[in-house]
Amino acid sequence: MRWLTIVVSLFLVPCFLSGQTYTGRLFATGPQFVAGLIQASDGNYYGVTTFSIVRITPSGAITKLYQLQDSGQIQTPLVEGRDGWLYGASISTMYRISLTGEFQNLTPIPNAFALSAPVPASDGNFYLPVEGAISQSPGYVYRYNPIENTLVPLGRSVATVGVLQGPDGELYVTTNIADGNAIYRMQLDGTDVESFAGTGTGTGAENGITEGPNGTAYGLTPSGGANGYGVLYQLAADGTSTTLFSLEGGYSQPNTALYLASDGTYFGFGTGYVGTGATHPQAAMFRFNPVENTLQTVVTNPFTAGEAPNFGPLVGGSDGKLYGTVQISGSEGAIYTITPDPPLPPAVQLSAPATIIAGQSATATFQVLNAFSLSAQQCNAFATPAGGRAIALGPVHGELQGNVYTGSFEGSTPVPGNYLLAVNCGGVESGFANVTVEAAN
Repeated sequence: MRWLTIVVSLFLVPCFLSGQTYTGRLFATGPQFVAGLIQASDGNYYGVTTFSIVRITPSGAITKLYQLQDSGQIQTPLVEGRDGWLYGASISTMYRISLTGEFQNLTPIPNAFALSAPVPASDGNFYLPVEGAISQSPGYVYRYNPIENTLVPLGRSVATVGVLQGPDGELYVTTNIADGNAIYRMQLDGTDVESFAGTGTGTGAENGITEGPNGTAYGLTPSGGANGYGVLYQLAADGTSTTLFSLEGGYSQPNTALYLASDGTYFGFGTGYVGTGATHPQAAMFRFNPVENTLQTVVTNPFTAGEAPNFGPLVGGSDGKLYGTVQISGSEGAIYTITPDPPLPPAVQLSAPATIIAGQSATATFQVLNAFSLSAQQCNAFATPAGGRAIALGPVHGELQGNVYTGSFEGSTPVPGNYLLAVNCGGVESGFANVTVEAAN
């Protein structure tokens, strides 16, 4: 496999958004990326292609960590666990891989296909939405216990495509049902299952939902609405769903969830598909401002007319850029960055003393912007010595103050040296601080 790393101007930038401009650049190309990236506690990005699991450094260098025996075996994004391993699911198996490339199959997923990444919850478990592989097993949410290495099916026997732990502690599950029962909720133990909401005038909730402030959430549907090409809808805390925009043009038929940026706005993608046999020159990334209730184009489709870009979910980097993946036609794929000007603040921010004395305790403070769901508030701390492997320090906790989830933790080490201190939240985004530990006199 040959990887090409380049930095060239890629997207058109058609407009100014509240004084902010956006520049898109191609970061790296290669085989199809079948899922979005995460930024792990070592500062690198990790992703999944049809052939392998890869590491991407902030400078764009790509290393293959694990070669699949069968192409296309793995299809969900990764998520970093409390132990510093990356967890994911293949078509039929939970697995984990270390940041150095040690791969372990964990447990089979019975009669089902995993459709999205395992989601961390406040009980220390992951929750995995699946679709049944046979008609007699249409799907569930599986609870995966990483300590016991067990899977337990929960919820309704229906194809589930997304799960989120809301601020009330309940799981909100999205399905491909095309009616007012598209979203249901339940307790972490699988009890109190009840229908919660539909998707406005849209059809199906297979793109998932993204939490907002005050118990609200937002989502995209791939079809329905006034134009038939999907909607952007809002969910209220009481389950009322409202269509905010019927999508058309470049925003048509989105195929991934909205991304909540650190400035409180949401980013989404449309494939630009507007009818049988249509081409895709209009496919676009758009920005939704919930305060102004506006929807505006950020960048337009850079790919050849006729190709159908399949965008993976975005992730915010610690450098203030947005990173994403895209499948094009055939076996092609790419990683790209979106650079706002002025830059977005990092979603996860960490501050710690630059220098501490070996054996003495020091306090680090972290904050996460717009972490409204309990899933996004699952934060874990790590310390990586120069040239060494990450040391898991365990979960760290805070409280939500306005739109900022903030907390602190203490730590010490008897070993002098330079360390990269990190806090990873939601399993996908990280903040960092460099700490020098000096020998005690």
